[in-house]
Amino acid sequence: MFDINSKVVCINDRFPAGINDIFNALPRKGSIYTVRDIVPAQDWNLRGTCAVMLRELENRPNQHGIEPGFQCERFREPTSEEMENAEAVAADRQMLVPL
Repeated sequence: MFDINSKVVCINDRFPAGINDIFNALPRKGSIYTVRDIVPAQDWNLRGTCAVMLRELENRPNQHGIEPGFQCERFREPTSEEMENAEAVAADRQMLVPL
């Protein structure tokens, strides 16, 4: 399981048709995110599970005023190599600041 503020990498970005009616921001496979919250949830078959909220993605609240999260099973902890690559990309982006 993950902790708040831990890094996770998306391993499953396949969503059912019509998902954009619920989410305006979706994770992408291979991308690294930061967990901002972990909440109780239900999967598509109404079974109890947990969901993560990601710092980099914010979705509009549903009709009950609750922001939908993503099933924990869609993520895993990143390897040290994945973290190093992500940090290198972030450093490169900081160097590309327009004048």
